[in-house]
Amino acid sequence: MKKNLDTLLVTARARLVPMVVAFRQLPTRDQRLLALMMAVLAVALLWVLVAAPAMRYAESARQQLDAARADLGWMQANAARARHASAVGALQPGQTLLSAVNASAQQANLNLQRFEPDGDRRVRVTLENAVFTDVMRWVVDLERRYGVRVESFNADVQAQPGLANIRLTLATSS
Repeated sequence: MKKNLDTLLVTARARLVPMVVAFRQLPTRDQRLLALMMAVLAVALLWVLVAAPAMRYAESARQQLDAARADLGWMQANAARARHASAVGALQPGQTLLSAVNASAQQANLNLQRFEPDGDRRVRVTLENAVFTDVMRWVVDLERRYGVRVESFNADVQAQPGLANIRLTLATSS
């Protein structure tokens, strides 16, 4: 590495010597004008290569900081809404999945023929001659209000259009 640096210095010196000799042979007025042009060129290069990129970076960082502050403000302003939203879709403390399923079925005017717990977090439900669309609305409501999901679903179509015998297993993660 040191050899490469030494070689580079020797090469640069060999090219600079003739330029310095030519510069010294110029009239004083031309030397001053050339020195002034070199100074202007040095300032321009310093601006283009150092100052302008630094200023662009600083402005970009300022904009990112402003955006992050705006995001933080929005998050703080909506923290209560987020806490409320996380509370929706979950069983209330002390409420069982079985009681939530039974109560919501009554509210939806569905007659559960059979419903039985299958462990702590699952319930098997049977409905006979139920209106299929009403059952689907009820299942969506269970998911929205209590975070209940359907693990299994079986529907047998009845002779009358829109009715079905339905067996399903509902589960919750909490």
